[in-house]
Amino acid sequence: MWRSRIREVVSWSLVVAALAVFGLLVWATNDPGHPAIARAAEWPAVGPLVERFRIYYGVTADQVAERQAEEERRRDGRPAVEWEYEVVTVEGDSPYGPPDGAAGETMGLVPPEVVAGYEGGDGGGDGADTVWIAAGDAVRRAPEASAPVVGRPEAFVQVEVLERRGDWARVESPVGAGWVDAPEVGAAYPMGSGVVPPRPLAGAPAPRDQLLIARELMGVEGARGSLGPYPLYTDVEPAGRLATLDRLAAQIEPAYRRRYGATPEGEAREAVLVFADRETYRLFQSREARIRGIPAGGYARHGMLALWVGDRQPHDLAATLIHEVTHLLNRRAVGPALPPWLDEGMAYDLGASRVGPAGDLEPGKLGGATVQQPGKVDYFGAIAGLRNLNASFARDEPPRVEALVALDWDRFVRDEGRRDLNYAHAGYFIRYLVEGEDGALAPGFRRFLDRVAGGAAPSGEMLRQELGRSWEELDRGLGDFVRRKILETTVEAQRLGG
Repeated sequence: MWRSRIREVVSWSLVVAALAVFGLLVWATNDPGHPAIARAAEWPAVGPLVERFRIYYGVTADQVAERQAEEERRRDGRPAVEWEYEVVTVEGDSPYGPPDGAAGETMGLVPPEVVAGYEGGDGGGDGADTVWIAAGDAVRRAPEASAPVVGRPEAFVQVEVLERRGDWARVESPVGAGWVDAPEVGAAYPMGSGVVPPRPLAGAPAPRDQLLIARELMGVEGARGSLGPYPLYTDVEPAGRLATLDRLAAQIEPAYRRRYGATPEGEAREAVLVFADRETYRLFQSREARIRGIPAGGYARHGMLALWVGDRQPHDLAATLIHEVTHLLNRRAVGPALPPWLDEGMAYDLGASRVGPAGDLEPGKLGGATVQQPGKVDYFGAIAGLRNLNASFARDEPPRVEALVALDWDRFVRDEGRRDLNYAHAGYFIRYLVEGEDGALAPGFRRFLDRVAGGAAPSGEMLRQELGRSWEELDRGLGDFVRRKILETTVEAQRLGG
């Protein structure tokens, strides 16, 4: 009798428990951003499952913080933040602003994603907005003055703007991620007026939400060792296949310091994401609006770089890794909002270095590949770019250095007819400044980099003055330099070909 009673109680208990779990799942799928789910993500037993659930439903850390702030407002009886009408002015035709044709004013209801769309982006070294946080200023969990305080920096610090909500900016600061009241982008340091040009930023870890998405796409739980000094996240099997890249990655920062005379701030903290196949990488890349649709083999952004392996040739994969790591180093050594000829040019220059079979980096020699076939020779990588640039100098309207340094990021990257030429032109111009005229231009280029890192605007005119050359002299010098490099690579190819 009592056994039957126990079975009945247990049966009904299981039914009630099943209904409760079903109800909990229905509630969770209808409100995946609820603060209770965020708290459950911190529990050791179910935390990983809850994180996967939140990623699947597209819940970001920012949305969770906003929801928690909203719950606190309700408990305190404070009114919710309402939308405001604003006038958004977009500067056009600027190396540091939005794409051409975007100039003008619009008035109306400005949603956060529209404001964030003009923050400068972060695709592969393009111009990102920065703000100064004064010593003692509050970094808050949500974009409002009453939100809980994450922390207060002990000294003035310049940080990148990751997102905009009116006068508030979402940042990754020394005291943690959060929001600061910063109505003026690039406010002077530590007081005054005007726009502050880029200054070096210390290395930062990858944004947590981006890292979670990458891990989910790869199907990995966490870092799988390192690539040089950088934490490595990869679905390449076995991860030991990347041993040569690991050796190469450890040499890039020392080579950068020697070649450009620039010293990166702090330690390397960014993550390297290496996708096994192109399709998964493209899916991850498509989340970056500024580089969506661009056929890049990799890209760098705040706190991380990503690339794919597939069936790419070793010289191509090595060049991509060096190129993207150079973007990270530029942010730490010179600044995060550099004009494209400088940022992409330095990345192209160092990425054009020869890499030996064991992963030995030789910046003074050109990489790429030359393949001799019956009746013809095929060129790849840096050597192909060199020959295309040389051919362009014979056109009726050859590329000019003065025009190159005036290009904004959008015209530099998105003009499909000139994109490859722009990269080669910028890369070999940097190589000319470092190696050309028996090193006579290198001191002037280093002074230019020092001034930019110190807060000077990276203008073409300041570069020309530091070099002590006219634009015409730079054009002629670069042309001569490229022709000599053509001769060197031709002789080298003949020697290797026997």
